[in-house]
Amino acid sequence: KLIYLFDIGCLEIDTYNGRDLWNFKAVSQNQEANDKISKIIVENSTRLPRTGSVYVMTSGNSGPKLSRVGNAGVDLERENYTEEVISEFNHVISDLQTDNPCGRVIILEGQPGTGKSYLIRAVCKAIQSATFIIIQPSMVSSLATPGLIQALINKKQDNPDAPIILIIEDADSALVTRGADNSDSIASLLNLSDGILGILLDNRIICSTNAVQTDIDPAIVRAGRLCR
Repeated sequence: KLIYLFDIGCLEIDTYNGRDLWNFKAVSQNQEANDKISKIIVENSTRLPRTGSVYVMTSGNSGPKLSRVGNAGVDLERENYTEEVISEFNHVISDLQTDNPCGRVIILEGQPGTGKSYLIRAVCKAIQSATFIIIQPSMVSSLATPGLIQALINKKQDNPDAPIILIIEDADSALVTRGADNSDSIASLLNLSDGILGILLDNRIICSTNAVQTDIDPAIVRAGRLCR
């Protein structure tokens, strides 16, 4: 927050944490000064483009909260990928921006060093209207807890028209065939993608994994749930 004091009044400039929004408040007994300041603000203010702004889940005084960590978006280095990958990437970008996606889960599968993380960063750059949230793999099983759900609801209320895109890197444990050690993770992923809660929040989930496709739980890759 910045406050400028003048002989005839003051100007307060406040930023909303991590939301690329500014609030201007001019206070003066001089109406002409108020009108001039308002005109200057309107004529010179623009909404800055969001180029891959991402959040992470952190602990706050009142429970889990989302904290902005920076901009992760980059332009896609198309020559580093096959034509098939580029085609699928183009479909994903289009689908993530629709109200009725063909699926709410996207899986990037490949060996380490094949460009999965860079592809995710390119998604962040290509879709400026979304809210991107990085979820650590160890947190996936607890995503459905009330505190984390409330954090997602709060973020949705901040920007109701923006889809929430959860990014889970190295998500092997949440994707491989269901067992005693990962059933909670898979259940959370399914509920937050195309379950009732996932649909109401307009969640989408991008996972990267080293697991081969044959190892992925059939419930995750079924038609209508898996985008690509």
